[in-house]
Amino acid sequence: MKSLWIVFMLSLIFVGLTAEGITYPRQVDPSKVKEEWDPLLLIPLFSSFSNSVYTGNYAAAQENITNILISYLPESYRNVLERGASLMQQLLGQLNQTEALINQTETSINQSMFPEARKAISEARVQLSYANITYVSLLDAISVLPLGANRLSQSLSGIAEKIQLLSLTLNELEKIANSEPFIETTISITAEPLVVRWGHYLEIKGRLSASGGDPLPGRTVEVHVGDLIISTVTGEGGYYDIAYNITSYSSQLAVYAEYIPVGDDVFTYRYSKSDILNVSVIYVTPKISVNLNGTSYLPGETIMLKITSYIQTEVPFSVISAIGNYTGTLYNETEVDLKVPSYIEDGVYTINVITPPVGDIAPFVWSTNLTVHRLNLSLSFVLPQRLISGKTYIMNVETPVPCNLSVSSSAGEAKVEGSTIILQVPLLYFGKSMNVIILAVPADPSYSPVIITSSAEVINPIPIAVSITLGAVALLYIAKKLLAVSKEIAAPKLPSIPLSTEEEESSVMQGIYS
Repeated sequence: MKSLWIVFMLSLIFVGLTAEGITYPRQVDPSKVKEEWDPLLLIPLFSSFSNSVYTGNYAAAQENITNILISYLPESYRNVLERGASLMQQLLGQLNQTEALINQTETSINQSMFPEARKAISEARVQLSYANITYVSLLDAISVLPLGANRLSQSLSGIAEKIQLLSLTLNELEKIANSEPFIETTISITAEPLVVRWGHYLEIKGRLSASGGDPLPGRTVEVHVGDLIISTVTGEGGYYDIAYNITSYSSQLAVYAEYIPVGDDVFTYRYSKSDILNVSVIYVTPKISVNLNGTSYLPGETIMLKITSYIQTEVPFSVISAIGNYTGTLYNETEVDLKVPSYIEDGVYTINVITPPVGDIAPFVWSTNLTVHRLNLSLSFVLPQRLISGKTYIMNVETPVPCNLSVSSSAGEAKVEGSTIILQVPLLYFGKSMNVIILAVPADPSYSPVIITSSAEVINPIPIAVSITLGAVALLYIAKKLLAVSKEIAAPKLPSIPLSTEEEESSVMQGIYS
């Protein structure tokens, strides 16, 4: 026995040693992983960030920062990387602000707003100085990474080049802003007619001249007609002339001209803007009415739209909604029927009636909201309060409309036959309760499906019968014992008389013969 025990223990040791040979996932100890981590993997990430900054793609640079943060790094360097990422984030904000101020400066110069331009340049230089300090701090913060100073500075060289490029741009803009040309310009404008019909031409004329009335030929002038910008070039004498076909459905159009100096003119002439002329446009505003037969509908019902046009021209129209779409031609009066789909969800839906522009007839848009809802389904079903194991129950389900029923129970077999539910409780089910779940899906889509859950107590007779039987057996056994004891007590005990040797032999012999 002792030898068997020794063999058993040796087997356990052998299995343990075999299990140690299997490779399992293990928790990495940062202090022991230096040989498994290649710091040079950070170089492409830093280079990608630097290139994104140089090209001005700050959204891509932001993604680069995210990739740097999720890259693997020993715990001893994790704080270094997080500090570096924070400085990168700060750098992006400073460079972005610098470029925004540069754009503001260019706009101010184009409009000859030189004091504003100089102020924006000053603010941009401050932001660029902050960016340069942040760049130096970034190099210092990540210099503790085992990458080498030269390799690290090369991977981030795009940032230094970007800062240098923005500095040169500010120098050029500052030169322009400080030169501040003194020659004023004037641009005039006329428009005929000031009340124009849709589809007719608007004649726009004007002249660009320097102070003293000297003409400025060969200059680009931008003419604004509402939201449209038309570029033209001044001719001899500084005059410009355009004819524009009015196809706008705005009742009023603001018309004016601008001269924005470009090239060498930036150092010589000032920006100028003409007076603003208001031009009235005449077109046909469609008069159309739309009426609905209600505001709340059930799935399967029909939405009736009555569309009436008071213009004596056929126009195409569309009804657009999540409930349904329709396209047709409108003349005088048209009725459109949209059937609410049976599968649509309850909620509020928007219906739009739209006519596109047709010649001098402006577009028309009408919109309203309506509600789609379902009726609540009332379901009558009675589950007995107590169920007995091994018994089958038949129950009727009553609904106001025909329904597709399905049933399930936490134990036992449940099935549906028409509107009747048959539930069979297993004989060997010893649980204390049972749940019955019924799903009713109405055939009429105007009703909502309903789910009801009922619970009943379950009584199993087997444990009761066993208990009664065992109790009866115990009682019989006790009664039998008590009877035997009472008989023993009631029987008299006779004194025993010792037999002589001859009497014993005679008794034995009699027993043999008998």
